[in-house]
Amino acid sequence: MSDAADKYDQAALDAKVEKYREQSAVRVPEIKSALTNWLEPSDTIADSVCVTNALLELALDRHVEVHDANGFDLIEAAYRRALKVTGTSATLG
Repeated sequence: MSDAADKYDQAALDAKVEKYREQSAVRVPEIKSALTNWLEPSDTIADSVCVTNALLELALDRHVEVHDANGFDLIEAAYRRALKVTGTSATLG
């Protein structure tokens, strides 16, 4: 393939990735809000850990199934985001 074709392919891929990121930036908060609204009426302090574990396991199971990959990249990205959002200074091991 020529350099021009490679550059076009890379530009097309970059555009698709950017579009996905933009859509995801809108959709993820919508899904989080819907899940929060669904969980709040039945969520109690006693159920909090169970709900957290269930959501985490479901997310990891889905990630591994859909992407046929381990979930460590997902865990690290989510953990970094949580540290940033909460302003916590903990570090990844």
